[in-house]
Amino acid sequence: MSTDSQTDNPTTETTGSWSERWLDMKHPASRFRLIALIEAITWGLLIIGMIVKRAGGIGSATMVPGTLHGIAFVAFVAIVFRAAGELEWNRKVTALALLSSIPPFCSLLFEWWAQREGLLHEPAAAPEADESEDGHERLSV
Repeated sequence: MSTDSQTDNPTTETTGSWSERWLDMKHPASRFRLIALIEAITWGLLIIGMIVKRAGGIGSATMVPGTLHGIAFVAFVAIVFRAAGELEWNRKVTALALLSSIPPFCSLLFEWWAQREGLLHEPAAAPEADESEDGHERLSV
């Protein structure tokens, strides 16, 4: 019998809390979700910087947001390739993920779609290992 309140709730087991879904870096789906969010946020900052640059005449308004977005973009591309391998995405899904980084905020649209399609599946919980009397591990299911 489990004493953990999360394991007693079947909906929490499959969906998890917001922080578990977006900030737990142990799984490729969580890493992808976080970098998709960061990429979208930096897009927003870059757009604001472009507006300030044009409207306010401040030429350096895009320097910091542009740099941050560039870093986020490169990280997004790297994490897409890693997630594609670990989550066994086909070429079409991988190409869609890569293309989603180009239009503003589309990385979040791709994340939403991929989650609905089951492409960002979380791994099943690994069975716990027990030590037997002879010192060998025994799996309990």
